[in-house]
Amino acid sequence: MSNTIIAIDDEPLALLLVETYLKKLEGWNLLGLFSNCDKALQFVKSNKVDVILSDINMPDMTGLELVASIKPNSSSIIFITAHKQYAVESYNLDVIDYLVKPVSFERFEQALNKAINWVMIRDGLDASKQPIKDEYLFVYSEYQLIKIKVEDITFVQSMGDYLKINIDSDTRSVLTLGRLKNITTKLADKGFIRIHRSYLVNSKKIIRFQKLRIQVGEEWVPVSKTYQKDLENIFNK
Repeated sequence: MSNTIIAIDDEPLALLLVETYLKKLEGWNLLGLFSNCDKALQFVKSNKVDVILSDINMPDMTGLELVASIKPNSSSIIFITAHKQYAVESYNLDVIDYLVKPVSFERFEQALNKAINWVMIRDGLDASKQPIKDEYLFVYSEYQLIKIKVEDITFVQSMGDYLKINIDSDTRSVLTLGRLKNITTKLADKGFIRIHRSYLVNSKKIIRFQKLRIQVGEEWVPVSKTYQKDLENIFNK
């Protein structure tokens, strides 16, 4: 799944740099490079554009005016400008990021990763809200939809806005957008229990319980005192 993106700047070299950086990243479909705000705005109104990279100081229209003209929650905005003084005003417009020229590739990539999160939330791709169908959980990770067998999940770890899903039939884990609270509710009737504010485990995969930690599959995960009694009850059944 590719995210669509356009760039707007009256400096040709700035547009060339954006195009060069985007070629180094996967999952992006560059729809156009614009030096004219009016043309860019018309394009946005008639096409699905997930992310807009825009300069601020441009002759026909400022980037701030451009944002005000775009339908709310339709596109994620990242400003790329040589001027620092508009940062506060831009964040009041809910832009995703504010990059000051010259922009390094690492900083550019960081901003686009923020935009990906915004697009996923807009499109309802939060893994913790995805339905379970025929004992499978479907999540988005690395720009693709992944099918995970629920009984193969050993534990789920919360990592801020993301969930790290460990699978015993796979050597790697799956990182996806989501909240532990939501996925806990979804998996409660599948034998999953909360053992820590950051961990949800498959009770069928628990091998050992040592006071404040348990072995799940081949890994050890922490147990908080809040959930210790619940675990003891499971082991005493």
